[in-house]
Amino acid sequence: MRTAILAAGLAMIQLADASPSSAGMTQDLATCANAGGTAAVRACSRIIESGRLRSSHYYIAYYNRGWANRNSGNLDAASNDFSKSLQRNSKFADTYYSRAVVRFEKSDPDGARHDLASYIKLKDGDATASYKRALMLRWLGDIDEAIADLERAEKIKPSTPAFRYLKALLLSDKGENDAALELIGRKAGEDCGKPQECYARSIILYRTDLLDEALADLDRAVEKQEVFAAAHDMRARVLEKMGRRSEAVKSYEKALSLTVKSAEELLAQKDARERLAELKANERIPVAESESLTCRRFIPVSNSTISVACDR
Repeated sequence: MRTAILAAGLAMIQLADASPSSAGMTQDLATCANAGGTAAVRACSRIIESGRLRSSHYYIAYYNRGWANRNSGNLDAASNDFSKSLQRNSKFADTYYSRAVVRFEKSDPDGARHDLASYIKLKDGDATASYKRALMLRWLGDIDEAIADLERAEKIKPSTPAFRYLKALLLSDKGENDAALELIGRKAGEDCGKPQECYARSIILYRTDLLDEALADLDRAVEKQEVFAAAHDMRARVLEKMGRRSEAVKSYEKALSLTVKSAEELLAQKDARERLAELKANERIPVAESESLTCRRFIPVSNSTISVACDR
C-alpha cells in the first residue's frame, strides 16, 4: 500500500557534467539527492546557485529541494520549488504528483486535483500511476474517481495485492464493509498476513466498532513493519475511540517521528499532526468547560468523526 515518492537522482549525474571544483560539490550532490531536510535544502541551494549544472539538469535540483523543503515543513517553499522544476521540465510527471501532495497539505484540493490530472496524462497506461492517483483521490474524498483509477490499474496488472487492499478501503468508504472484508479474504480475528493487509482491515473493523480486533490488526502491522506512519496514526485513532487518550498521544507522536517518503505516509502524518494538536488543545480546557461543548471533526481516511475542541 505504500507507494514511494523518491528524490530524483541528482547525485547520479556525471560529475564532469556538474564540473565540481572541490569535494564539497560531490557531497552536496549526495545530500541534495537525499532530500532529507534543512541540510538538503542548503546543499540543493548551493548547487543551484553555483551555475555548474547543465541547464537540462536544474529541474532535478529544484525537484529535490522541493522535497527537502517539504520534509523541513516549509510547504510554500516546496510548492515554489516544484513549480520552478516544472518551468524547466514540464514532462517530469513525478513533479506534478509531488506538488499535488503539497497542495493537499496546504488545503488546496482543487490545485491538487489539477496536478493529479497533469500527472496521469503523462503516465497514461501506467498501472502504478493510476494506483498512486487513486490513493490521493481517496484522501481528497473523490471515491468514485479513485475506484475508476484503480479499476484501470487492475486491468493492466491484475491480482496485485496493493490494488486489492485499496479497493477494499474504497468499498468501505462507500459503506460496503461486508464486501470490503470479503475482498480482503480474512475474517476478524484471523492473522491478517502482510502489514498493508492488517492496516486496511483495521480501518474496516474500526468503522464497524470492532475496536479490539482493529487494534490487534494494527499491533500486528507495526510489529511487522515499524516504519509505518499510517498504521501508527490509525492505531492512535482506535485508542482515542477506546478512551485510551495517553496511549493515543504516544501513537500519534510515533507516527510523526518516522522518516517517510510515500504519499500515503506523508498524508497520514498530516492527519496525526492535526489530531495531536487538537488533543493537546483539549488538555488546556478546564474539564467542566470542555464537557459542556460537543464538537466533532470528520476524518476522511476512516470516514468517521471524532471529538475535538470547539472553536471559541
